[in-house]
Amino acid sequence: MASSPSTRLAEFAATARFRDLPDAVVEDTVRAITDWLGSAVAGSLEPAARMARDVVAALGISDDAAVLPSGRASAAGAA
Repeated sequence: MASSPSTRLAEFAATARFRDLPDAVVEDTVRAITDWLGSAVAGSLEPAARMARDVVAALGISDDAAVLPSGRASAAGAA
């Protein structure tokens, strides 16, 4: 029986090594992460994001996750 696409992807991810990745893949990944981070930080200044941070702050502190950009510790489900 052939394995599912998700199983094959998981096996690839579990055995992949950084040195085996093509340069273009690394460059595209760095670009995508940098783009996401810039968008997250810029979006964190919007009124809706500030309201969300206030709600999260009211839920208490946990070391599960961090809330950007403050770095405040929060429960993973709230972050």
